[in-house]
Amino acid sequence: MSVDSEYLRLEGIPLRPRVATALYHIVKEALINVEKQAQACHVSILLGRDASRVGLTVEDDGPGFGGRYVPD
Repeated sequence: MSVDSEYLRLEGIPLRPRVATALYHIVKEALINVEKQAQACHVSILLGRDASRVGLTVEDDGPGFGGRYVPD
Protein backbone atom coordinates (compact mmCIF):
# COMPACT_ATOMS: atom_id res chain seq x y z
CA MET A 1 0.00 0.00 0.00
CA SER A 2 1.36 3.43 -0.88
CA VAL A 3 0.55 6.55 1.11
CA ASP A 4 0.48 10.10 -0.25
CA SER A 5 0.21 13.06 2.11
CA GLU A 6 -0.30 16.79 1.71
CA TYR A 7 -0.17 19.46 4.39
CA LEU A 8 -1.76 22.87 3.77
CA ARG A 9 -1.21 26.08 5.74
CA LEU A 10 0.43 24.48 8.75
CA GLU A 11 3.28 26.96 9.13
CA GLY A 12 3.23 29.66 11.76
CA ILE A 13 0.21 28.48 13.77
CA PRO A 14 1.23 25.69 16.14
CA LEU A 15 -1.31 23.01 16.96
CA ARG A 16 -2.17 22.46 20.58
CA PRO A 17 -0.49 19.27 21.81
CA ARG A 18 -3.89 17.72 22.57
CA VAL A 19 -5.09 18.40 19.00
CA ALA A 20 -1.86 17.09 17.45
CA THR A 21 -2.14 13.89 19.52
CA ALA A 22 -5.78 13.41 18.51
CA LEU A 23 -4.92 13.88 14.82
CA TYR A 24 -2.09 11.35 15.13
CA HIS A 25 -4.42 8.74 16.61
CA ILE A 26 -7.16 9.42 14.03
CA VAL A 27 -4.73 8.96 11.13
CA LYS A 28 -3.19 5.87 12.75
CA GLU A 29 -6.62 4.25 13.19
CA ALA A 30 -7.67 5.20 9.66
CA LEU A 31 -4.55 3.58 8.20
CA ILE A 32 -5.08 0.44 10.29
CA ASN A 33 -8.67 0.24 9.02
CA VAL A 34 -7.59 0.73 5.41
CA GLU A 35 -4.99 -2.01 5.76
CA LYS A 36 -7.41 -4.46 7.38
CA GLN A 37 -10.66 -3.71 5.56
CA ALA A 38 -10.39 -1.60 2.42
CA GLN A 39 -8.41 -3.79 0.01
CA ALA A 40 -6.78 -0.55 -1.12
CA CYS A 41 -3.53 -0.02 -3.00
CA HIS A 42 -3.25 3.72 -2.31
CA VAL A 43 -4.19 6.07 0.54
CA SER A 44 -4.21 9.88 0.46
CA ILE A 45 -4.00 12.01 3.61
CA LEU A 46 -4.77 15.73 3.46
CA LEU A 47 -4.25 17.89 6.55
CA GLY A 48 -5.00 21.59 6.46
CA ARG A 49 -5.86 24.43 8.80
CA ASP A 50 -6.60 28.08 9.19
CA ALA A 51 -6.51 30.22 12.31
CA SER A 52 -9.50 28.51 13.94
CA ARG A 53 -10.05 25.12 12.25
CA VAL A 54 -8.23 21.93 11.33
CA GLY A 55 -9.37 19.66 8.50
CA LEU A 56 -8.30 16.07 7.93
CA THR A 57 -9.25 13.87 4.98
CA VAL A 58 -8.20 10.24 4.54
CA GLU A 59 -9.19 8.59 1.25
CA ASP A 60 -8.35 5.20 -0.24
CA ASP A 61 -8.90 3.50 -3.58
CA GLY A 62 -10.56 0.42 -2.11
CA PRO A 63 -13.85 -0.86 -3.54
CA GLY A 64 -15.93 0.21 -0.55
CA PHE A 65 -19.13 -1.56 0.37
CA GLY A 66 -21.71 0.23 -1.74
CA GLY A 67 -23.23 2.25 1.08
CA ARG A 68 -24.68 -0.83 2.75
CA TYR A 69 -24.07 -1.69 6.37
CA VAL A 70 -21.66 -4.61 6.65
CA PRO A 71 -21.59 -6.17 10.13
CA ASP A 72 -18.31 -7.37 11.62
